[in-house]
Amino acid sequence: MFIFFLERTDALFEVAAPFIQACANRQLFGSTGDLVVAEVMVHPYRRGDTTLMTRFKSFFTRKNFLTIAEHEARFFDEAAMRAGQKRLKLLNTIHYRTALQAGCSFFLTHDHDFDAVAVGGGVEVVRLNDLVEA
Repeated sequence: MFIFFLERTDALFEVAAPFIQACANRQLFGSTGDLVVAEVMVHPYRRGDTTLMTRFKSFFTRKNFLTIAEHEARFFDEAAMRAGQKRLKLLNTIHYRTALQAGCSFFLTHDHDFDAVAVGGGVEVVRLNDLVEA
C-alpha cells in the first residue's frame, strides 16, 4: 500500500490515499514494520533518485503518524519457520505477523494469493484490488 501511495500508482493510489489520510488524521491506527520501509526504499535507491529518497524517508519519520515495528532476530526466525512449514512467502509472513503483533484490525495487501489462515490468522485481510473493483 505504501509503495502505491508514495509512487502515486494509478488506481491503487486512489485506494491507498484515504487510508493514509485517516492515519494522518488519527482516525485509524497505522502500523507497519522496518521491512516495509526497506522495501519502499528499493526503487528510489535503484534509480539514484535523491528527491524520492528524501520524500519517502520523511514520510516514514513523521511523528504521531505510523508506528513502525522493529523486530528481534527471534521474530524473523518464527516467521521463517511458519513460512517454511506452510510453504508461504517469507516477506508476506513477516508483514502479516507484524500486523498481528501490533494488534491491527485489518491488513492491507496487494498480494492475491495471500493466505492469512496459514500465516496465523486473526487479522482481516483487505486486498487493494478488491477495493478498486468496488
